[in-house]
Parts: sequence; C-alpha cells; structure tokens
Amino acid sequence: MVRAAVAIGGNLGDVPATIETACAALARHEQISELRRSGLFRSAPMGAVAGETFFNAACVLETSLDPHALLAELQRVENLSGRTRELHWGPRTLDLDLILYGDETVKSETLTVPHPHFWYRRFVLEPLAELIPDTMPPGFAVTVRQLAERLREPPFRLGVDGDFDPTTLHNVIAEFAADRAADIEVAALPCQSDAEDRRLALALWFGPDCNGDLPLDTPLLQCGAFDAQQLRDVLAAAFGQIEKT
Repeated sequence: MVRAAVAIGGNLGDVPATIETACAALARHEQISELRRSGLFRSAPMGAVAGETFFNAACVLETSLDPHALLAELQRVENLSGRTRELHWGPRTLDLDLILYGDETVKSETLTVPHPHFWYRRFVLEPLAELIPDTMPPGFAVTVRQLAERLREPPFRLGVDGDFDPTTLHNVIAEFAADRAADIEVAALPCQSDAEDRRLALALWFGPDCNGDLPLDTPLLQCGAFDAQQLRDVLAAAFGQIEKT
C-alpha cells in the first residue's frame, strides 16, 4: 500500500456536500483505505475565468492502485459530481488532483507527480499541512509544513531569470496587490535558464533566507513568452487570501 495525497476543490453547487460525497466514494473503493480529510478552506479563485470563491480541502489515503489507476478513479468521482471540462480553469463542481504518491516521481503524458504547481499554491498546502505536515515531497529539501509557512507571511520573494519587460512585471504586481505591493520583492536569480533558450523562469521563495542564492532544489515555474495572466495566476495562488471555514 502507498500513501497518496489528493487536493480537493470546487465552486459550483453545494461544494462542502460534494466534497463529503466524493471522499465517501473514494473510501468505499476496495483498493483504498484509511482515508483522512482535512478541514475546509475558502480561497480566492485563480484564473481569469475561474468564477466565484472556492472551497478547498485535501485527503490522504492508502492505496494499492498504481498512480494512473488512482488518477482514473479520481476522474471517475469527479464525473459523478457533474464535473464538466468545457472551459480550462473554469468554474467546477469538483476538482481532485493527485499531489503526492508515496515517494514516487511520475512523469507521463497524462500525469506528473508530485503535482508541478502544488508548492506555491496556498489552497493546496494549507489543507495538506493539516494532514502530513512533516512529509518531505520527492525532490524537495523542505516539508509540507515549511512550504506552507513560506506562503503565510511577507516578504513574498519573486525571483526572475530570462528575457522579460521589468515595467510589465512591476505593473502586474501593482495591479494584483495595490495595497500590498511593498510585500512583494523582486530579485534577480543566478542564470537558471538554458543559455540557448532564454525563457522567463519564475522562482518563488519566501522569507529572510532568500538573498539571491537559492538552494539547488528550489522549484522553478518555467514559462515560454512572458505571460501577464500567468503571473497574475501565480500571485493569486501564492499570495491570495485563504481562510479556514
């Protein structure tokens, strides 16, 4: 059996009831046991078309399903909730994302584990920190609790590397957090991008231990061309409001 961690969210219908029903459905699966669920959180929507406020939670479970079979089960439960996928990052009844699968790393056309964006999303980390605070995800030198703590208090450190327009960057930050822009620090990173492909790389780091020398295990969010909306989404996920219900 492998312990897996799943992020849960939604903003259409009676989401708390949907989350309860989804967790019960997962717990009934013959290859899933010992499911534990976090408390409920409310978070600001991420994305220009995401809709209204989200409810978020997380669960951890023991399973003998392989990662892709577990993903298929999560998608089956999403479909039972009435989940549709016409609009990417649009409003949804239920979202079940496989975040961690034991100590395994998975990279395929349909699945990446650990989830490539969980480390800067407060709506994922806060619920997970209730359940597995001392877990160190594969490829990280810090625990889930430490990742969550870095997102709770300013300064919010945004490291940049690559070709970008500094004015646009600062305008997006000011637009996102006009009253808190001073909490967001922009720092140049040592060259992290491929010398032949100078794409913008965003690296998020938090707290006074970030002085330009980022640990080698610091995750990077790689972007193609500079995308202001993508930066807004990153800021919303990492720096947006979240509260326990």
